[in-house]
Amino acid sequence: MLTVRAIGQEELEAFAALDPAAPEMARTLHELWDDGSGRPEWTLVAEEAGRAVGRVAFFTEPLGCGLDVSEGRLAGLWLDRGSPSHREAASRLLDMTVELATGMAPFIERRLNPEVHAEIPFWRSVLEGTGFSLFQEKQGFVWTDDGAERPVPPRLRFATLAEVGRPAFAVAMGQTILGTLDRNDRFYLQVCGPEGWGWEMVGAAEPGDESGWLLAHELDGTLAGYVAVGGLEAGVGTIVHIGVVPERRGRGHVDELLTAANRAARQLGYGSMLSDVDTENAPMLAAMERNGHHRDVRPWHVWAYRRKVPGQGLRAPAP
Repeated sequence: MLTVRAIGQEELEAFAALDPAAPEMARTLHELWDDGSGRPEWTLVAEEAGRAVGRVAFFTEPLGCGLDVSEGRLAGLWLDRGSPSHREAASRLLDMTVELATGMAPFIERRLNPEVHAEIPFWRSVLEGTGFSLFQEKQGFVWTDDGAERPVPPRLRFATLAEVGRPAFAVAMGQTILGTLDRNDRFYLQVCGPEGWGWEMVGAAEPGDESGWLLAHELDGTLAGYVAVGGLEAGVGTIVHIGVVPERRGRGHVDELLTAANRAARQLGYGSMLSDVDTENAPMLAAMERNGHHRDVRPWHVWAYRRKVPGQGLRAPAP
């Protein structure tokens, strides 16, 4: 008979040891428990005849935008594929996480990435078989600095985040994001509103990033867009976000912004950048390739799955 239960704190090491491919799980869960985003009673194991056949840990993250709403997340998802009951275990474990999330989170999200996770087709089938739907898919791109000269784009003037200040940058981002083809941005724009979304994005700028966050204006002072470059790994940067003002799209500004991003990465000491783009955003996919950002250099590819939690909706804040 298959049963699902929460573990006790004293069982953490045994829980973590179920999957040798995730050696940091005990430390991760300790941190989640310590900061209150996870709890032992949200850390579940599925057992059959006294033997573990599956596990998962549920935790929450703030949705942001000043809203008192959390998002559900999963850690430590593991199944014993040698057990005939592993699919049933997955269903029972994930149904219970939905029960745990009821009243706290409007959805539970699980991301898959072959650079981080093995057996992607299997895990996609598990999620799709347990009530999760694909929310967004993103293609990874790598730019490598080849040392070539990169002139300043002549049609734009750039100012850094440090020069314009966070309030002005946030307002500009909110003006630029309208009409985005990125599914994740569309969701948070609807929930947060343009101004709230802009403020939330500017909050992602880490100390030392300011010179890589660039606001772009045309020569007559008209806002054209922005690009934000930050750190990802040692020696590797990323395009945190990029956007062209809706009324200025179709003028080639995205290529100028990507040139500016490549220049900024060099100035910040990044030998390469790893960034990703929504697979439904065809114009941006093409722009990345045109500007030296290439797919399939690394196996970075993100599938974001979500399962709705009944009983809690989301409303955009009042203007």
